[in-house]
Amino acid sequence: MATPTTQPLRTMHRLKEIYLLREEPARYDTRIAFAAALAVGTPLTAGVSTGHTRAGVVMALAAWVTVLAVPKSHRRARTVQLLTRTALLTAATTLGALVGGMLWATAAASAALALLVPVPYAGGSPLICMVTATVPQPGISTPEHVLLFLTGCLWATALLLLPVTGGPYSTTPGPHPSPASATLPPWTALREAVTHKTPEFRHAVRVCACFTSSYTFMTLLHLPHANWALVGILTTLRADWSRTRSRIVKRLTGMLAGCLFTAPLLALTTTPLAAALAITVCGGIARPMRQFNYGFWPVFATPVLLLLTDFSTELTWVDVTERLTTNALGALIAAIAMLLWPAPAHPADL
Repeated sequence: MATPTTQPLRTMHRLKEIYLLREEPARYDTRIAFAAALAVGTPLTAGVSTGHTRAGVVMALAAWVTVLAVPKSHRRARTVQLLTRTALLTAATTLGALVGGMLWATAAASAALALLVPVPYAGGSPLICMVTATVPQPGISTPEHVLLFLTGCLWATALLLLPVTGGPYSTTPGPHPSPASATLPPWTALREAVTHKTPEFRHAVRVCACFTSSYTFMTLLHLPHANWALVGILTTLRADWSRTRSRIVKRLTGMLAGCLFTAPLLALTTTPLAAALAITVCGGIARPMRQFNYGFWPVFATPVLLLLTDFSTELTWVDVTERLTTNALGALIAAIAMLLWPAPAHPADL
């Protein structure tokens, strides 16, 4: 029986076990690391060097979100996967630019995109792109923003389609992916999820309610850096409590380490080219961590987003702390959502 003295130690040991638990199958792919570094670093460095920094940032952000996809092993499947993802991300960005500044239109759009979670190749990325695009880019018109975003997506897609950066193509049939809906065309998978009330559909409805209500209240309350809280919801809220708890532990621990790691980077990246180099290196290291240990991913991905989203401004520790706090708020909201609306204990309850 645990005593009051040993209970905190047991809890800390359990949290440590969760954080260090590797993904299945754990693999650090150096090809994907190289692809991510090129995807983000090339447009950003080119934009800084030619005096088009804002354009470079938009393309780099688009490439970063696109390159998060795990490339399929077969040529046709990978092509369909990446082009579908490019179309979804670009469409979501266009929608965000159109509804920006209109609270209820944005809330309705976020509710619709949240229901796309069961769609293969989508997940929460389109929703993140949509909300991010609601904030106009200074000096860039909406058509220019969409075109630059599309170009960044296509640049990352081209890199992932190359065997040298996206991984070699397989000539033999592989195991069926899980869930089974991943073998279906996107809109067929969505229809099947809605018709049969699958766990994926229940998760999508939970995300829809949680994200949309949080976005509405945070906007009305003028919460600073609310987008980081929304990203915290999307990256931690999973279909069941076990996976949600694991994501919360891994993400918050990794983000705390990532914010601490950002400290020397803020001191070293005193020029735009130095910042671009830091983003390139951290992006390359971070990307394969998602499939190796998700807890290590935010350690290097956090500096990428902090430096990239505020590329033209001077970050301080106050800014870093605010973003960490709002991201933790998103994780807390995800935990509350799972407690108030838990997943069924058995398939028969679905």
